[in-house]
Amino acid sequence: PAGPAVELADLHRWRGRALLELRDPAAAGPLRSALAAGPTSIRDRAEVHTDLARALAGADDAAAAEHARQARALAERIG
Repeated sequence: PAGPAVELADLHRWRGRALLELRDPAAAGPLRSALAAGPTSIRDRAEVHTDLARALAGADDAAAAEHARQARALAERIG
């Protein structure tokens, strides 16, 4: 089909990001699905980890810290 291709990971990421901005606690679900679907770039993966760190902060601080560490490590790789 003509037009841009949209990956399943992108749909989960965008939905999770929208829920996060609305401060909806359900944001972590789609963001986890985005990671499981395998974001197409390192930058996208770093963004998902960053969003997950924000979504989990306060509810699961250990998981939030781990996602923040992973996002930082990926960001260092891409400069």
